[in-house]
Amino acid sequence: MRKLILFFVLIISFVIFLVGNAFSPDQLNDKTFLDKRDSLNYELVTIGNLVWMQRNLNYETPNSKCYNNEKSNCNLYGRMYPRNEAIQACPDGWRLATTVDWKKTIALVKGKEKIPALLAKNVWQDSDSNKVITTDTLGLSILPGGRTVSGDTESNGNFIRLGQNSSYWTIDPKHPEVNFHVHIDVSNLEIHDHKWMDHKIAHFYIRCVCDDSTKN
Repeated sequence: MRKLILFFVLIISFVIFLVGNAFSPDQLNDKTFLDKRDSLNYELVTIGNLVWMQRNLNYETPNSKCYNNEKSNCNLYGRMYPRNEAIQACPDGWRLATTVDWKKTIALVKGKEKIPALLAKNVWQDSDSNKVITTDTLGLSILPGGRTVSGDTESNGNFIRLGQNSSYWTIDPKHPEVNFHVHIDVSNLEIHDHKWMDHKIAHFYIRCVCDDSTKN
């Protein structure tokens, strides 16, 4: 009888442990970070053992841009950077989110909820400009800030897909020389490299992360 009681006590204790350590979006937004370079403040979101800035970096570098060259878009969506500046733009103690960071974070959500869980609520549209329901379960609050055209065309550098897309520079720890980036829309997330891309013309957003949950 004692063994049976002990068994149930252990089972209940284990369940309580799992519940107490489960991923809970309600526990994420508990800190902020002040970038002393320009006095901009960023809310933070802790996902697993990684701390993300909850919005795109808005630190001005020599060749960074606002969408459509309008400062109000920088205030809302952050700045867009050429790759060489994106790699170095994060504040001391922070770094550009890697391909591994993105993949591990996305893996926390399964099935059809994976993409909606990344996206800010009530602001995303599909390719036909229809509003799409998103959940922002992970707390990253990704906004549809658009991107630049970066192919071998006359429209190189033009701004496109505001409201429908957000694109980010990222880096692969095993292949740091490759120009990896992330494209996100309401139905898909792609991490890849275009061999033909002119990374000096392409301007994408960035997210900064750190591995220290005490960062503030």
